[in-house]
Amino acid sequence: MDLKSPLFPPSLLLLSKRKAISEIVAAIIVFVVTLTVSSISIAFLSQRANLSSNIVLQESKKAMLECLASLKIVDVGRTEQNETTLILYNPSDVVFRIVAVIVGNEIQRVNVVLEPISIIVLSINLPEDLPFNQLRFLTIEGVMISARS
Repeated sequence: MDLKSPLFPPSLLLLSKRKAISEIVAAIIVFVVTLTVSSISIAFLSQRANLSSNIVLQESKKAMLECLASLKIVDVGRTEQNETTLILYNPSDVVFRIVAVIVGNEIQRVNVVLEPISIIVLSINLPEDLPFNQLRFLTIEGVMISARS
């Protein structure tokens, strides 16, 4: 078709160019909006997957500690500063961190990491007449470990 023919006026040619440009701009805007929304959705889903993975990891570590962690009291003594000294042995193959020692209603905060098959000395302020057969240790994961003597 000849663009200079009377059947195809120049004003229609300008109108079609404007329409084509506006459609291209509209398509670019839709593409950018779609890309933005999808990137936000992907970031949200990635964050949720990471959170779920961390929860599963924490729960599996907690379950492992409940099954495998154990402590043995080797000796109990008193220091000159009237502190109770506990010599603890970790016979298990698990590393764990103790954040509190609990005897009856007495709670002492501590921060001790027990390596596998190791002995540590722990000094805490506890009354003299405490039953050491009720000695329990709280790990950072929230697992309560009873000590054997």
